[in-house]
Amino acid sequence: MFMNAIKEFKKGGSSIIFSSHRMEHVELFCEKLVILVKGKSVLSGDLKTIKKEYRKKNIRIIGDFDVEKVRGVKGVVSLEEEANSFVIKIESDEIINDVFEIVKKGKNILEFRVEDPTLNEIFLSKVGETYEG
Repeated sequence: MFMNAIKEFKKGGSSIIFSSHRMEHVELFCEKLVILVKGKSVLSGDLKTIKKEYRKKNIRIIGDFDVEKVRGVKGVVSLEEEANSFVIKIESDEIINDVFEIVKKGKNILEFRVEDPTLNEIFLSKVGETYEG
């Protein structure tokens, strides 16, 4: 019901200010955002642009491939197995082709999808930078 109300206000041209600690909600409702940590802006702008400019990506793969070879690729941060897929976190989109070259030699590859990181991943990265610097 809440989402429908927000969409109706948006269709009517209203500006809506939405505050939340739940990044998945922010991702659902917001086009532009400001993330504050201790009252200071650590990230702001258009959500699509923020996600596009954030160099770290995730690759989701369904199929059989040499997991250890992929783990050994420079720039692979982690490789986790989920229910029916693998999620590989990479440092930048420059590594996508290196991972793809290994995966394409696998068997029954049903999916190789590059995904933008979640807003929560970006937020946690920025919060870490804030506290380190």
